[in-house]
Formats: sequence, C-alpha cells, structure tokens
Amino acid sequence: MDLSGLNEPQREAVIHRGSPLLVLAGAGSGKTRVITHRVAHLLHTRDANSSQILAVTFTNRAANEMKERVEKLVGAETVGNLSVSTFHAFCARLLRAEIRPLGYSKRFTIYDASDQRALLSRCLADFSTGGERFDLGIFQYRIGRAKNKSLSPETYESFRHDKYDERIPDLWRSYQEALLARDAVDFDDLLLLVHRLFVEHPEVLEKARKRYRHVLVDEYQDTNHVQFEIAKALAFEHRNLCVVGDDDQSIYGWRGAEVANILEFERQFPDARVITLDRNYRSTEAILKAANGVISRNTQRKTKNLWSREGEGRPVDVVSAQDEMEEVECVLSRIKELRKRLGLKWSDFGILYRSNIQSRPFEVHFRHNRIPYVVVGGMEFFDRKEVKDIAAYLRVLANPRDEVSLRRIINVPRRGIGDSALRRVNEVASAKKQTLMQVLRGARHLNLSEAASTGIGEFLRLLDATSGRIRSEGLSKGVFHLIRESKYLDELERNAPTPAAFEVQKQFALEVANAVDSYARSEKKPTLHGFLQFASLANDYVQSKSGSRFEDDTVRLMTLHGAKGLEFEVVFLVGLEEGLLPHARAMAFDNEVHEERRLFYVGMTRARKHLVITTASIRTLRGQPRPTTESRFLEEIPEGLVRYHLGAQSVVETDP
Repeated sequence: MDLSGLNEPQREAVIHRGSPLLVLAGAGSGKTRVITHRVAHLLHTRDANSSQILAVTFTNRAANEMKERVEKLVGAETVGNLSVSTFHAFCARLLRAEIRPLGYSKRFTIYDASDQRALLSRCLADFSTGGERFDLGIFQYRIGRAKNKSLSPETYESFRHDKYDERIPDLWRSYQEALLARDAVDFDDLLLLVHRLFVEHPEVLEKARKRYRHVLVDEYQDTNHVQFEIAKALAFEHRNLCVVGDDDQSIYGWRGAEVANILEFERQFPDARVITLDRNYRSTEAILKAANGVISRNTQRKTKNLWSREGEGRPVDVVSAQDEMEEVECVLSRIKELRKRLGLKWSDFGILYRSNIQSRPFEVHFRHNRIPYVVVGGMEFFDRKEVKDIAAYLRVLANPRDEVSLRRIINVPRRGIGDSALRRVNEVASAKKQTLMQVLRGARHLNLSEAASTGIGEFLRLLDATSGRIRSEGLSKGVFHLIRESKYLDELERNAPTPAAFEVQKQFALEVANAVDSYARSEKKPTLHGFLQFASLANDYVQSKSGSRFEDDTVRLMTLHGAKGLEFEVVFLVGLEEGLLPHARAMAFDNEVHEERRLFYVGMTRARKHLVITTASIRTLRGQPRPTTESRFLEEIPEGLVRYHLGAQSVVETDP
C-alpha cells in the first residue's frame, strides 16, 4: 500500500501497532486522511479483517465519507463488513442483539426529543407541584447530561441546586420506569444501556471485545464520559485503540463533550503513544501564528504549534466599524473587491459569527445588493415565522390592499376572529367588490359574533395607533409599539415549547425592529415603503433563490460551531466584542471562557489566505444603540501579525 503521500508523523500514525494511540491532529493537518489510511492499512497488511474493525465518529455524513475513502484505497471487496458508524448507531445495533438482560425486547422503540418531552410531561403530572410551572426542556437537558456522565437517579449530581434538581431523581426514576413499560429508550439511553450491559453482563462485553480487535474513534475531543467508557471497555484487553482529535477544537462542552478525555488519555492508558500532527495544509503562516498565539493562552491543553508551507501571507486584518451597519458594508465591499480582483467565487467567502441572530444585517444587505448567500446549519432570518409575522404587519401598514399579508396576521396573535367570521368578510368583499380592509372597516354592520367584532376592532385600532406612532415618533419606535401593543410576544411565550425557545423567538421578532432602526439611521428620509424595499422581503428574491447559483456558488453565513471542519479562501469573523465572543453566558466561568477561546481559534483556522476580523463600536440591542468593548481575544494576537483599519479604509489595497 502506497504511503508516500503522507508526511512522517502521518505515516507513523498509520503504521503504529501494539499499544493505544492518541493522534493529536491540529486544524487542517490531514486528520481524516490519517484515520482512513490507518483503517485501509490494517486491512491491507491483514492485521485485521474488515469485521474486526470498529470506527466511530459523530455524524452519519462523516461515517459515510470515511467508508468511501477506505473503499477507494483498498477496494470494496476488501472493505467487506467494516463497521463505520456514529457512536449512537453502533450502540443501537448492539442493543438490538443484546438488550434482553436489561428487560427490553429486541424490538424496542427509540424515542425522539418530542416523544421524550411528552412522556416527561406525563410523568411530571403524577407529582404534586402545587401549581408551580416547570420547563420540561430543563428536565430533558439535565437528565440527558447526567446520562452522558453515566449517572443514575440514585447518583444524580445537582446541576444548579434549584427546584429542578430537587425533583429530578424522582422524576427520572418515574420516566425510566415509563420507558421500560413502553419498551422504549431515548437517544441518551442508547449509550447508557450499552455501558450498563458491559458492566452488569461481562459476557456481552467479552463477545464485543472478541469481535472488534481494533477500535478507532474520530473527533475524540467531542466524546462524553459514557462514550469514553465504552471505547475504553472495548479496547481494555487488546489495547488496539486509536483516537484522533484536537483538544484545541473542543467546542461542545455545553452538550456534554469532555476535553479531559484527550487531556487525560495518557493517564488512562499509561502505555499509549502520542503522535502530533502539526503541519497545516490549509492556512498561511501569518494566520497560523496568530491562531497559535491566541490558543496558547489556554493553560489546560496539549502543546502543539501549527506551521505550514503555504507562505507567510498577509497579516490578519482587524476592522473597527462605527456600528453594525458599517460593519456589514465593510464586509460587503471587501467581498466585491476581492472577488473581482482575485477571481474568487462567492463560495470562497465565509462569514462566521457566535450567535445566529448576527446573520440578520448581513442577510438584509446581501438581499438588497443581490449577492447570493446561504445560511448554513440554521434557518434564514427572513424564513422564520416570527419575522414573517412582523413583516406582514408592516406590509399591511404600507399597503392595506395586501390581502395575503392581511390574512396572515388578522388573527395573530389570536383575537377571536375565527374562520366563520373570515368567510363572512370574504363573501361581503366579493359581493361588493371591495378590499378586505374596506370590509373590515365596516364590520360592525355584518352581524358577526361579539368576539369577532371585538377582535376586528382591536386589530384596526392597533394598525391605526402604529401608523400614528410612525408619523409622530419615527419608524423604529412605531415598530416597537406594534410588537408591544399587539401582545405578539405574549403569544410566542404561551406557545413556545420551552422558555429557551421563547427567548430565541423573541430575539428574532425584536430583530425586525432593530433592522428598521438600522435602516432609519442610514437614510435621510426613511419610510416604511423604503424599508420594505431595502430589506428585500418581497417574494421575488425568495423565488429566484431557488436557482442553482444560489445553492452552489453562494457566500456562506454560519455560526462558529457550524464552521468546524470547513475552510474558505477568505473568512470574515464578525462581532469580536465582549458579550458576543466570549459570549456573555461564558464570561463568569473561566473554563467556559477557555471554550470560547477555542471557538475563536476554530474560526481563525478556517481561513486559507485572508482572515478579516470585525468589531462595531456601537451595536443595537432591542432598538437601543449601545457602546461595545472589543473582545479580550483580539489583544491575544501577537504583535506584528495584525493590521488595524477603520471601517472606511480598504484592507485589500495590496497583497504581500
């Protein structure tokens, strides 16, 4: 088998045998290449046949890609019965064969998140809560996190020492009994029950050990405690465990991943060999030196220093904009300039941010300038229901004849205008050849129910009052009045599955008002019609976006979490301010700031040739412009690796 295409550390990782192996694979160092070549080499040298190898990773896509790459190296026949899957898929397969000792049948049902929530709700109803309200999502999250630590109701560790923690042991016990009675398991049980089988029924573990003589774990920094215990149990006797990962890219602590699994690997396996892959095949030296300088501030990490032969490259550009409007305009102008001058595609540009809500101003401006984009891994701002609802109100205010928008929001939030009332309004409008709004204005003559008549009156008064506010106090205050007086946020809160979900929906609804405010501050004579045109909320853009050029050659907008594993010629890392990155929730805990720094490092190392970091001196939150403080992480980039620019200055006038 030809290994000449590998560098020396990669080759050593592929051919190593005889003891556990930790491959510390820095960003862009060829991690996937190493793990696929190692599997292929095991098959080629006949150190293992295909049925004796278990390779696990974290997404079905990654598992399929790994198997396809191995097939290209050794052929489909040699691959044979190779097991490549996610941890959860492997555990589900094992449980189908071995779960009976735990009291379940082999035909058990796997409950998804909504099934789990419904069953938790039923179990919670069995307890007397004195009318106290609870968020099922909090119970769901904490029980899941405890399962990922291989805890039980009896060994549960308090998370916040609050009213939820007081009830979790009893509720969890009741919930597990209900699952067992229904012959069902939840997603977290797939891992926990395999761990239980291995501990309580050693014959099952012995059978698995005899089959899987080589265990490989990809993205090891993303494993939780119970996943580590499963891998350790499988490899404890034959010691043929290979884990590949990068502690500097451990960014999923909030969902149970434990960076300690990498940091303590040598303590768990004293005979382990550690091979570091630190040659980066993606980025320029300047970008890597900047990223190395930042991540070196984390004290609990495996030492590595990324380097490349891609040339020194240009320094990192840090652009200080006045506000988010100028921030977006700077990014947009740089994209246009670089694309034209360097012959780049739209898809060569990635815009990365900490929170989904930050995509809004970019979407507004990109639509206005007809720049193709796609929001990766999240719903686009203008596709969200709450955004469409508020936008429909604005369209009706701008054009009372817009009956599509009027029908959307006449009973949103619910105000007693039912289907029968709407049918009557439609009939009169058709018979008299009037618009729906004209009929609504004369609804007192239609003999509608008292509830419908009252609701129509409230609706019309809301529209009229909002129009008055816009005329007297300006666009943004008028829109905030609309959101507040319509009680739309109350409706969201009533219908949201969890308080956390409500907070997200609330933020997006209020972001419409922020968008209006940003537009109003940029125009000499702002109008509602002008905003709707500026924001490009019309359907023609959405329809044209279905074309292939919008799907394939598009600027990518995504969160830093969603960017892991990707790369772009040019990366814009936007909103580098305290409270955004590091996120406000993390700033009180040192270990969480460490994870935020790793998130910044991941973002920096997505860039191949050009990294631009942006900040805004003022950022609008809930309609109020507020001063910001630059992120502490910017100060951690070593001197000499950064060029600072004001928003109006060009950052692409020369290339080194």
